[in-house]
Amino acid sequence: MKTYIKYFNFITFVLVLIVNYLIGFNQDTFNNIERTSLVPANYTFSIWGLIYLLLLMFVIYQGLPSNKEKGLIIENIGLLFVLTSMLNIIWLFTWNNQMILLSWLVLFMYFFLLGMIYFSLDIDYCQVSIWDRIFIQIPFSTYFAWISVAFFLNTSILIKNYDLFTAISENSITILFMIIILVISFLITNSNNDIVFLSVIVWALFGVIINQLDNENNISLVAGVGVILLLLQWIDKYKKYLCK
Repeated sequence: MKTYIKYFNFITFVLVLIVNYLIGFNQDTFNNIERTSLVPANYTFSIWGLIYLLLLMFVIYQGLPSNKEKGLIIENIGLLFVLTSMLNIIWLFTWNNQMILLSWLVLFMYFFLLGMIYFSLDIDYCQVSIWDRIFIQIPFSTYFAWISVAFFLNTSILIKNYDLFTAISENSITILFMIIILVISFLITNSNNDIVFLSVIVWALFGVIINQLDNENNISLVAGVGVILLLLQWIDKYKKYLCK
């Protein structure tokens, strides 16, 4: 691949790690804004550690001499990874400073560009080498799935803090967003057997269940049904994922 692309990818990712180390994702922001019922349990956000580990594997892999001319990296990822890394940094600053609207706009662009990477990869685990599967497709499946969850979570926070759609209850909006997330997950997994994407959604919904157990609403029930349906789909797609 073009040398400058792999260097830019590496440098911007290192910047992401540095910024995360210095300021990180501020959980306290949740205490200073109107929380929503879509917010999962705190432990759920630990998935960022896994995501950054997978992305580190990617940036190392894409820089290997043996991958110099890999079209999957050049054509489908290119400089988009640089842009998503920069948006990651900008989002952290806007979120930690409680700039809710601006952070949502940044996250929307972040979500959109990461989606461009994911769908341009045309995820098909049986059509690539095991190494491309581990170091390219799995990292971006995990990454895009979590940012998809983050986008809807931030949208629910935006709606509540700006008193949008006041005719609709917060719990109804949460259930609607969970249904949308479920539909997206079903469609993606049905099209490419991507149980990695599906697994991240299960993780997020389970976090919602844990956070809502003590509340008298239907959110835990809906999330629980969603988890069961996703696990059934996971079982159905598992062998196809292993190319059997």
